[in-house]
Amino acid sequence: MSLPLLPFHEAVDHFLDVLERAFEALAADHDLDWQRSDGILTLDIGHRQWIINAHAPREELWLAGPGGAHHFQRDNHGDWYDTRSNEPFTAVLTEALRSAGISEPLELP
Repeated sequence: MSLPLLPFHEAVDHFLDVLERAFEALAADHDLDWQRSDGILTLDIGHRQWIINAHAPREELWLAGPGGAHHFQRDNHGDWYDTRSNEPFTAVLTEALRSAGISEPLELP
């Protein structure tokens, strides 16, 4: 039996919480910094920066950084997928982290 999907804003808040916990784990071994304000999560690694934020009118999660911009929508299970490539958010962010020298995959609790 499936659980109902969280409303968009709750889903985004929960997902950003999960991302922050994953960044905390990575920060033990890597020089990265992040801050969250008003639903916008900014990740800094060296001289590179990524912005993760919600776009409520389209119910999308956006990721923008040195490699370009990606828009993600939730599937029926609440997972976020790129609207163009259909890649999961974690795969896209893991590749962004690799470009900044962090080789381990992003582990989301």
